[in-house]
Amino acid sequence: MILSLMQPGDFTQNLHRGGVVSVIAMLHQSCSRLRIRRTICDMYRCLFGVLLISLCAAGLAQKPQLPASDELAAIAIRGKLLYEYDQAAWQSTDAVQKVDMPKGAIDRYVAQKTESGWTVMWGRFTQSRDKFLIAYEAIQSESPEVFTVKKHEPPLEDTGFYFHAALAIATARQEFHGEQRPYNMAVLPADKGGLYVYILPAQTDEGVYPVGGDIRYLISGDGLNIVSKRRMHQDIINFTIRNDSTYSLHTHILSDTPEDSDVFDVLARRPLIPEYIFTCNFTYKVTPEATVEAVEAKACGKVCEDYVAKLPSFQAFRKAGCPGMAGIP
Repeated sequence: MILSLMQPGDFTQNLHRGGVVSVIAMLHQSCSRLRIRRTICDMYRCLFGVLLISLCAAGLAQKPQLPASDELAAIAIRGKLLYEYDQAAWQSTDAVQKVDMPKGAIDRYVAQKTESGWTVMWGRFTQSRDKFLIAYEAIQSESPEVFTVKKHEPPLEDTGFYFHAALAIATARQEFHGEQRPYNMAVLPADKGGLYVYILPAQTDEGVYPVGGDIRYLISGDGLNIVSKRRMHQDIINFTIRNDSTYSLHTHILSDTPEDSDVFDVLARRPLIPEYIFTCNFTYKVTPEATVEAVEAKACGKVCEDYVAKLPSFQAFRKAGCPGMAGIP
């Protein structure tokens, strides 16, 4: 849940979006407004206590351990590559659209980072889907925003990385069931020869940033089988950032670590500001320099939740801050 969107609303909807703070506030407001008997309020508090236990069971069963620095560094690296992939796809699309091409020559693309920069291959599968036919090759120049396009006639027949990456994207896309809206897809190399395929909601309006509803698939090296599936965030929330904002924050209950797409989101938004992420046991800071830092343990505890729940708005939080939260301005 993004705290700037914390408004009274439907209980189940806010809970589905990870709105632990919002739900606490709503239960508190409901008990006060309706003057429900004390026993009823106690029942709600008890039920919500059970809910928190189920959400943070791992943290209660044993003392939670901060992720190793290597794990946080790996998240940062993947998130930065994900952002670069998105930028390469965008910039190369503009370059390829200027080329006069026959209808049906291309229907997909795959990007890869090389020692000299990003290369984006545009093409299509053969009818038997045993090769990837590369019709256009977009190569990043010394200026990252500029791509030069090379036409291949006849098309190059690829059975290596680009072929398997294109298959992996197709495999993930076939399994994915999202909202009726545009999505962007990216593929990055994973450990042991596997492939990560990301599906993220595409930005459709200037200055409005969609967050959530994103998934990371681990696909086998041949691009044909889904090894695992990781839901990074829940429902999509569209939000804007004020020009004078110095940071933003959200809660995250699906795991106790930030996600690759959290780094992507920080790099893609304007202005460039850090993002603070509250999990059940820790607070993290994702910076515009594409780093992920553990700020504080147990920063999403009940004391801070109760404090934030009493604030009338996100603007009040920005002015007051949260007591004992190290590292937040």
